[in-house]
Amino acid sequence: MLVTHLGSTKGLGDKFGLKRVIEALSIALNECRGSIKILFENTSGSGFTFGYKLEDIGRVINAFGKNNRLGFCFDTCHGFAAGYSLKNEEDIDTIIENIRILALNICALFI
Repeated sequence: MLVTHLGSTKGLGDKFGLKRVIEALSIALNECRGSIKILFENTSGSGFTFGYKLEDIGRVINAFGKNNRLGFCFDTCHGFAAGYSLKNEEDIDTIIENIRILALNICALFI
């Protein structure tokens, strides 16, 4: 299993980031056949990082249909820094629907 961030747009925008990630992931999935799973971890949203919005991670995963080799790792500290609340059931349910790994960080103690 590989857990990774989606990377940086280098200031070229989210459309560019989405296109580049999908292109690179297509190559990786074709070259690395087998059972390796790739999980995308959310980022905190600093700089030009791509993937702090959960919708962006969802777009990447959904671009490959029902591919069980792709998934989502929610980092609680990054999520909190990006503005995601874990204070009510609806927020938590939205996140939990697609999680394969939950990265609990010390930040979770202050939520």
